[in-house]
Amino acid sequence: MKYCKFVFITLMLFSFTTTITAKEDYKAAKVYMFGLSESFNDSTVNFTDIQAVDAFVENNHTHFLINRDEYSYQLRYYIESRQLNSNPTCIVIYAFTEKEAMKKYIKLQERYTKKAKQKYIVNAIPSSQFKFKTVLPDELRKELIQLRDKTEKEVEKP
Repeated sequence: MKYCKFVFITLMLFSFTTTITAKEDYKAAKVYMFGLSESFNDSTVNFTDIQAVDAFVENNHTHFLINRDEYSYQLRYYIESRQLNSNPTCIVIYAFTEKEAMKKYIKLQERYTKKAKQKYIVNAIPSSQFKFKTVLPDELRKELIQLRDKTEKEVEKP
């Protein structure tokens, strides 16, 4: 019985450490994403165009978008700066193919136009007005900042 408990605990610790190290890995990928902002104060919904973005995803079976909240903040800051809505709730939807992204886009647009229980004001934000910018993973961002600081110090030394 003690041996079984020991083996079980060892296996659990091993699986826990492998999931932690696997989570730190990421890879660059081209994703197709669009944003949606909704204001709960009024019935306004904004959709961005589907855009191809070079992003970073987790290198495991989930392929989650790294720092996906920062993409939502990019859209939120744009909408607040244009004073389209105050305190909008923004989400970003992505897919690895343009066809998948288009399916998701059409499904969400139908939810706010055809299948809506109340009437929404649906606005489009074209790519010429708003573009998502690539967000680096935290580890890579720290490395770039350290490298930039190092080169600035070397430049200052004559």
